Amino acid sequence: MGVCAVSCLDIWSDRQRCEPQEVANTCTDCELCYRTCPGAEFDFGAFRAKLHGSKSNSRIGIIRRAYLGHAQGKVIRRSGASGGVITALLVSLLRNGDIDGAVVVDAIPGRPWLFSPKIATTEEEIIAAAKSKYVLVPSNVILQQTKRFRGRLAFVGLPCEIEALQKTQDVAPSLVKNIILLIGLYCGSNLYYEATCSLLKRFGIEDYAQIASLQYRDGTWPGNFQVDLVNGQSFSISKDAFNYLTFFYCPERCMLCADPMSEFADISVGDGWAYEKNGEQGWSVVLTRTEAGQNYLDQACSNGLLHLEEISEYQVVQMHSHTLSNKKVGSFIRMQYRQLRGLRVPDYGLEPPTAGLSRWMAELIVIAVMWICSWHISKKLIDHVPLSVLDSAMSRVRNGWRWLTRRRITSKAGWNKELQHEC
Repeated sequence: MGVCAVSCLDIWSDRQRCEPQEVANTCTDCELCYRTCPGAEFDFGAFRAKLHGSKSNSRIGIIRRAYLGHAQGKVIRRSGASGGVITALLVSLLRNGDIDGAVVVDAIPGRPWLFSPKIATTEEEIIAAAKSKYVLVPSNVILQQTKRFRGRLAFVGLPCEIEALQKTQDVAPSLVKNIILLIGLYCGSNLYYEATCSLLKRFGIEDYAQIASLQYRDGTWPGNFQVDLVNGQSFSISKDAFNYLTFFYCPERCMLCADPMSEFADISVGDGWAYEKNGEQGWSVVLTRTEAGQNYLDQACSNGLLHLEEISEYQVVQMHSHTLSNKKVGSFIRMQYRQLRGLRVPDYGLEPPTAGLSRWMAELIVIAVMWICSWHISKKLIDHVPLSVLDSAMSRVRNGWRWLTRRRITSKAGWNKELQHEC
């Protein structure tokens, strides 16, 4: 939709699924929508070589330096989902005149239960758009606006969106000529808007016009899904409990993704699990991947807006071992299962990793569980399970998964294998 110059595509018609569809008979067969989409193909090796001059086989992508950090200002740090690093960085860029705006995702004015991309041009707008949004919001639909924007922009996006922008740079550079910095988010998976609707229904909220605010990561780390109504009522569930929705409302394409850490951004940012404890303020893990990204980050530190502590690649892997295992091993096994069924899979130009029989069986179970959870009856039944039960269950699943993958990936032998073996 973002690259279509004749407006024949729409991706907002059905917010429940947020999938593209042709809405006007004006297509010119330019094929830009296909050539810039990373859904079917994205050559990791080619883009690593283009951006860094190397096809390095590191599982976390090519990086210059890695940090744990947070915003220095209390307001900005508390406004973020973890450490507020992205918000502080954007504010620094804006104050220094390096950018004139930033592409971010924010609630639609007057409809705080819906979200869309926007170009924020003030510090207030940037801070208001902070925090994670666990719902499909295709930021790249804004490309026609970025093309017309008079000034320089930073772009905050998910790994798939960053990949699309890299492809756009090759085939339609005029659309992204104003974007000087790509800030990529860590991402395990996203959710259809149906997930949000299911929670609102669980809370008994039928009239969305009564919603005053909706946050996916409200309060102290790791945050809660919180809904406040205009009459003063509030409803919330913990982030651990919220994670159960992944089994029921995750897009299938997310289960085939091989880029959890935004490898092709200038800077990648995620939750800094090493320091964080429930009830404390959050930290962010920050990876610089290009010279421009490193320079802008250093500048924000010099301006007193960021506090950063350098860490090793080993620590980076240890913090998100579960996500790396899921995306860098599990995704390829799931793709091979799809191919056995005669279904198409994305082409990353990478060889599948070596995995034992136990891992193949585990992924087969995951596929079966996700398939069963996608049934309408399953979604109806889960709505009747108490949130306290889901909270406890998901906390145990997540902690067990992290413990298991951390042992496997961060053992000395496993770590060396990860560094030497290309996915």
